[in-house]
Amino acid sequence: ITGSACASNWTNSPPATQKFTYTRATKKFTLSIAFTPGGEYKFLTKQGFWQPQWGGCGASGGNISENPGGGSDPAAIPTPAVAKTYLITVDLNAKTCTVQ
Repeated sequence: ITGSACASNWTNSPPATQKFTYTRATKKFTLSIAFTPGGEYKFLTKQGFWQPQWGGCGASGGNISENPGGGSDPAAIPTPAVAKTYLITVDLNAKTCTVQ
């Protein structure tokens, strides 16, 4: 995860604390992260690269879109309106995310 909502700001080499955990049984990625209102973020799938890049959903989740490379980047995702730690779950197969 990268963006103004994250401690490292916009970078294609985020620290380990901003990396998702993959669960093979559910085929989903999860990350717990503290957000404050007013930030934005996106998901990157290759360390050190800006694409593939995922984004475009709302503050509480929804459908996400991808730029696999060479196309237009999806919109940044806004942080929720309440400052707290959120659990983000991403399903790249279904192209959805939830923010709880």
